Amino acid sequence: MKTRWLSMLAATVFPLVLSSAANAQTAKPPAAAAARYDAEFNAWLKKEVWPQARKAGVSQKTLERTLNGISINWQLPDLVIPGQKPPKEQSQSQAEFSSPGAYFSEKRLQAWASTGRGLASTHASTLRRIEQTYGVPASVLVAVWGRESGFGRAKLPHSVIDVLATKAYMSTRKDMFRNELIAALHIVDSGDVAADRMMGSWAGALGQPQFMPSSYLEYAVDFDGDGRRDIWNSVPDSLA
Repeated sequence: MKTRWLSMLAATVFPLVLSSAANAQTAKPPAAAAARYDAEFNAWLKKEVWPQARKAGVSQKTLERTLNGISINWQLPDLVIPGQKPPKEQSQSQAEFSSPGAYFSEKRLQAWASTGRGLASTHASTLRRIEQTYGVPASVLVAVWGRESGFGRAKLPHSVIDVLATKAYMSTRKDMFRNELIAALHIVDSGDVAADRMMGSWAGALGQPQFMPSSYLEYAVDFDGDGRRDIWNSVPDSLA
């Protein structure tokens, strides 16, 4: 049992949402310049994103409530100020691109395996139902849960709408983040979660399983039967 849990949880040492990104953070400009950037940002959203979102089926009501007057999130890593070239060797902030040595600390693995065993016992009936429904072993589900968000205990400090809008405007992967922003707007439209409660990582990953919004739309389910797909607060929904 010990060997199986250690192997399944070998990648649970550092949740993605806790990855350090300080070395790649862009300094916030002085207030006057920041206000100008925000004005240009909102003009860009209305010109480029609003029409694309409407065409994709997002309601005007959601656009007005969600995107009107938002500000650039300067705390995010990997930003490129409009009109400036990105650094030739821009550092990667994501833990998966760093040294893997810390992932295999025996002391850390023992602690995470112990937590995982306890939660597997606590949620055994839910895990059995999920395995019967989807065919995924409980040990795999618990390992992924631990890896992505520390079993749902990691802090999710960012408004996902702000993150995705900012990165759609001034990151090195603008098209990807624009598509994810529109997917997030669809989630708001669905009524599953309000925009101001859609919290996630610095990269826009959502909730306990750390789904990007497009993955949420494809895979999220209401497994606890309360009428909402809640991967922030519902363990059954998160695991399913």
